[in-house]
Amino acid sequence: MKQILLSVCLLVLWVGSSQAQQLPLFSQQIFNRFGFNPACAGNKNRVETLVSHRNHMIGFTGAPTTQMLTVSAPWHAKNFGLGLRLMNDKIGSANHMAVGLAANYVVIVGRGKLSAGLEFGLDQYAAQWDEMVRVDQDDAVIPTGQASIMRPNAATGFFYTTAKWYLGYSVQNLVASKLQFQGGETMNVSRATAHHYLNAGGVIAFGDILQLEPYLLYKGTRAAPWQIDLGAFLVLKESYGIGITFRPNDALVYTAKLELVEQVYLGYSYETRMGPLTTFTSNSHEIMVGYYHNLLEPAKKKVIHPRYYF
Repeated sequence: MKQILLSVCLLVLWVGSSQAQQLPLFSQQIFNRFGFNPACAGNKNRVETLVSHRNHMIGFTGAPTTQMLTVSAPWHAKNFGLGLRLMNDKIGSANHMAVGLAANYVVIVGRGKLSAGLEFGLDQYAAQWDEMVRVDQDDAVIPTGQASIMRPNAATGFFYTTAKWYLGYSVQNLVASKLQFQGGETMNVSRATAHHYLNAGGVIAFGDILQLEPYLLYKGTRAAPWQIDLGAFLVLKESYGIGITFRPNDALVYTAKLELVEQVYLGYSYETRMGPLTTFTSNSHEIMVGYYHNLLEPAKKKVIHPRYYF
């Protein structure tokens, strides 16, 4: 029964005129703001590589699994930040892969720095129709075999940060590409819809050892309710941190992050369901591994370094 329900959802997403949330969910987006905002590439004054893997709704047949790889670095000589983003998202018989190249320009504004960024890339959507369980084996509307399409995409964003707080806004899926496979034509055409992200946070220091980092993240798209992540992280000696995130009507997320060795850190999130899907699914797990290389201070240049651990 679960497989049949999943098949129906996939048909709505890939063949129909669905305009709900199309981009994958991550619990650790606060670790990697460049993952949803091109203006954040190179913001931490270091070359940084992050790899994330998420198992969503463990125990639900065909549940989403998502991987993301990002590489970013500043280019101080030109006031630029540069980044590469790779993403793979699989839901049941459907698969979405994306690659994007981002660049941003940074200027000093007041006591902080403001960056404006653009990202251009490609998205590939694929479906294995034969993997779906069919109620009516003779239904000619349901395609057969494998289908795949490739579409251009773009994103933009702004990010302002000081030593004590930050504020960012970005839009993913700027290109309203037609998402329809050959052989799966319907009267209503599904298209990529813009996804909006608004995030803010800060740092409250308690001496040189302990600090608290509250944050919020709003995510929304047309024809779907806004999703809110509201949380805080407690950080010890800028090397160890634990936190909790509340996502109304959806989940509570418990997160830990630590430096394994110098320049290498690990993040893990355990997500417990709170919404209506609690009856049908178990919880979610997400793990992230990061590597960074700090850069030298640019000569005779004012640089603002955020003190944020997350």
